[in-house]
Amino acid sequence: EPAFRVHAEALHLLRQTFIENGLKPLLPDQEDRHFAAALLRDTILSMLLTWIDNGLPQPDRMPDLIAKVIQTILSSMKEQKG
Repeated sequence: EPAFRVHAEALHLLRQTFIENGLKPLLPDQEDRHFAAALLRDTILSMLLTWIDNGLPQPDRMPDLIAKVIQTILSSMKEQKG
């Protein structure tokens, strides 16, 4: 929707920046951090959409599941780099 494009792009940038700032201690390289933030952002959004599409199963488990997926991605990236 063209009327909401600017708003959507601003939210996208805000999410990206927020995640990148949180990753600074783990990923000092800006290019690595930018990629990881995009990967995490898209993974979280995909997980939430999948959760909604499947009838919101076990909502009390969702935060822990998201955290585990994020930790797995970050651990994998650190292993590949290190």
